[in-house]
Amino acid sequence: TLAPGESDNTCTFSYVVQQSDIDNGEVLNEATATGEPANDPSNPLSFSDDITIDGPDAEPSIGVAKLGTGPLADGNFDTAGQVLSYVYTIANLGNVTLTETPTLTDDKIPAGNISCDPMPAAGLAPTETLECTATYTVDQDDVDAGSVTNIADVTMVNEYGGADLEAIVTETVESNRTPSFTVTKEADVTTGLMVDEDITYTYTIENTGNTRLFNITLDDQHTSAAGTSALTIAGNPIASLDPDSSVQLTATYTVTQADIDAGVALTNTVTVDAETPPGLDPIEETASESVDVEAADGSLEVIKTIPSIPATLMDGTTLTFTVTVENTGNVTLDAPVLTDTVTQINGPIAPAPTNPSASYVSGDTNTDDLLDVDETWTYEVEYDLTQADIDAGGIQNSVTAVADDPQGGSVSDTSDNGAGDGDDPTPVAIAPAGSLEVLKTIRSVPATPMVDDTIIYEITVENDCNVTLTAPVLVDTLTRADGSSITPAPSAIYESGDGNGNSSLDVGETWVYRVEHTITQDDIDAGGLNNTVTANANDPNGTTVSDVSDNGSSDGDDQTSLTIAEDPSLEATNSMTTPPSA
Repeated sequence: TLAPGESDNTCTFSYVVQQSDIDNGEVLNEATATGEPANDPSNPLSFSDDITIDGPDAEPSIGVAKLGTGPLADGNFDTAGQVLSYVYTIANLGNVTLTETPTLTDDKIPAGNISCDPMPAAGLAPTETLECTATYTVDQDDVDAGSVTNIADVTMVNEYGGADLEAIVTETVESNRTPSFTVTKEADVTTGLMVDEDITYTYTIENTGNTRLFNITLDDQHTSAAGTSALTIAGNPIASLDPDSSVQLTATYTVTQADIDAGVALTNTVTVDAETPPGLDPIEETASESVDVEAADGSLEVIKTIPSIPATLMDGTTLTFTVTVENTGNVTLDAPVLTDTVTQINGPIAPAPTNPSASYVSGDTNTDDLLDVDETWTYEVEYDLTQADIDAGGIQNSVTAVADDPQGGSVSDTSDNGAGDGDDPTPVAIAPAGSLEVLKTIRSVPATPMVDDTIIYEITVENDCNVTLTAPVLVDTLTRADGSSITPAPSAIYESGDGNGNSSLDVGETWVYRVEHTITQDDIDAGGLNNTVTANANDPNGTTVSDVSDNGSSDGDDQTSLTIAEDPSLEATNSMTTPPSA
C-alpha cells in the first residue's frame, strides 16, 4: 500500500547487456508502474518513465590469420608443380557486430582461386571468425627462392563510420632445396689411337637436384706428352640448367707423335663447378676418362746401294755407297748408329777389309737430331778397294742401323740391296782378268860363240792383269837351229821382282829370271839356238794363266834365237914317232 505522498524505491531490476545493445550504442530502459486506487479498484492507474544508458563507443576491428602448408611431411615443398594449401581466418576483433562482407586478396593467388564461407545472416559478432581457403601451385622460381611468402589483405566497409577496416597477414612456406648434378665424360675412341687422330670427348651434365644451377663451368685438365693443359670445350660455361634437364658439350684433342712416343694413356679429369640459388653453397663434381694410344712399334728400313761403279776397279779405287735409313715404325727414334761391314765375295783373303764409317748427308729436316716417323736419313759410305778384295772377286757391303725408341728399347735393321724386302748385302763383283806377259832376251853371249861358252838368257814375267797370281812356274824349251832338242832343258833361275817377298806375283809386278846354257859343238854345228819359255800361274780362283815368251817385245810369242855363223877351218900337223929300241 502506498499512501498519498509516499514513495517506494525498493523495486530493483537487473539486465544483461546484449551485443545488440552495444551495437546500438545505448540501452533504453522504460519502466511502468500500475496501481489500484483504494477507492476504485476496478479502474487501475499506471505511469511510465524511461532512462537511456549510453554504451561503450563502437570499436570495429578485424584481424586475419593465415596458415600455409606444403605437401611434404614437414609442411614444406620441394618440387615445382606442388600445391600449397592456405587457410585464412578472418576474425572480428572489435566490440561490435560486423555485417559487411569482407574482401580478401592475396598477392600470389588470384581472387577467383580464393573461397570463403558465407557471412552469417546476423553478421559477424565480436570474436567470431570467418574462414577462407585457397591453393597455390609453386613454380621453379619458388623452389629456387627457398620459400614462398605471400601477403593476404582483408578489407571491410566500416559500417560504423570512418575508414574501411583492414588487416594484413604474411605467411611463408619453406622449400627444401637439394641442389645436385652428375657429370659423365666419354671418349668416342678409347684404344689404339694413332698420330693425328682426333678424340672427341662428350661431357653430359644432368641436373639431378631440385633447384636450377647457374654458371656451370667445366675445366678439363688434359694430360698428354706435352704436359697438362685445359681443353677448349664448346659451349662452356653453361648459363643455367633446370632440374631433370641435361646438356652435352664436346671437346676435341688431336693425338700427337709425342703421345705415341710416351706410350702412356691420355688421361684427363673434368671438374665442373656450378653456382646454386642464393643462400646455398656452390657445388662441384668431377669425371675422368682414359684413352690408350696405339702400342709402340719401332722399326727401321735400311737400304744400301752403289749408284755408280767406276769403269776400272783396281787397288785403291774408291767405291761410294749410299745408305738410306727410314723410320717405318710409329715412334720417334734417336739418331741411328750405323755399323758398316765389308766382306769379300770369295774371301777371306788377307788382309781382311777394314770396315768403313758412314757419314750423314741429309734427311733430318727439322734438325732435331731425331729420326722422326716416316723420315729418311741418307748417309754415304766410302770404301777403298784393296788388291785382296779384287783377288777375292769383289766385296759385298752391309750396314746395320741401331736406334733407341722413346722407352729405351733398341730397334735395328740390316740393309737390303736396293729394296726393302730382306737383308741382302750390296755386292761389287770384280771378275778376274788374269794374264801374263813373258819376254825373253839374250842377256850376254860371246861375239863368236865357241864350244863351252855360256849364253845367258833373261826372262821377265809380268802380271798385267787385275788379280794376284801364284809364283809362276817356268817351262823352258831350248832347241837347236836345226830343230833338234836339247835335253834336259835348262832351268830358269829367279833373280828379282818379288818386292814384298810374299811369293806371289802381284798385279803390275815383274819377276826377272835367267837361264844359262853352255854351248856345245852340236849347237854350233846346227847353226845356233832357239829358245822359248812358258810361264804358268794360278789366279785366286785356281784358274791357270799362262803365256809363251816373246822375243824382247810384247806383241807375240816369237822365240828368242841365237845364230852361230859357220867358220870351218882345218889345221894339219905332220910328225914322226920313232919306236923304242929293243
